[in-house]
Amino acid sequence: MPRPWHRSPLFYLGLFPLLFLLWAWWDSNHHSTTFMKVRGSTSLVHLQVITHSRGALRITDQKVEVIHASISTGTDFGRSSVASEERLWCPAPHLEIARQTTSETADYQPEIITESHLTLPHWLLILAYLALWSLLLFWRSRRIKRLSRLKISA
Repeated sequence: MPRPWHRSPLFYLGLFPLLFLLWAWWDSNHHSTTFMKVRGSTSLVHLQVITHSRGALRITDQKVEVIHASISTGTDFGRSSVASEERLWCPAPHLEIARQTTSETADYQPEIITESHLTLPHWLLILAYLALWSLLLFWRSRRIKRLSRLKISA
């Protein structure tokens, strides 16, 4: 007889990522965490920013033209508190891609060539994880039932 789903190692191994995602959702409404990576040359800089704040994971990717400026490349990490009035538990998913043409500017300000933003709310990540985990548990139970029928008939 197959074991019940709650006695499966897959069930207990799946609880840890679920608890982590729930904690990350709670943490994003109390703290803002930012990771930034800058790389490039003297005229074109590629900037990648990942922000974990206000109930969502936001990924920003920018290519910036820099004229007569020195940009230091490398990574940066920051963490700060989020005010209670800024908390947002269920934001909407969002994708934005913008492309701009470059032009010579008289004041030598950097000009963004391409910019893309992706917002993945934590509730959406948790629902996707629960769907995947449920499918794995269902597949496992079907597989065990099929194998037990083969053993009985043999």
